[in-house]
Amino acid sequence: MHFLTRQANDGLLLQLGAQIERALDGAWNGGNKPEVHVSKL
Repeated sequence: MHFLTRQANDGLLLQLGAQIERALDGAWNGGNKPEVHVSKL
């Protein structure tokens, strides 16, 4: 069941990244989104 913990942590990490991105108003990385981005899924 250890793999479930890793997946849960991945979800928390994605949430944290999204919160940081919203807090910065997408102004990091020169305002450019990478080729692979969750908003393009």
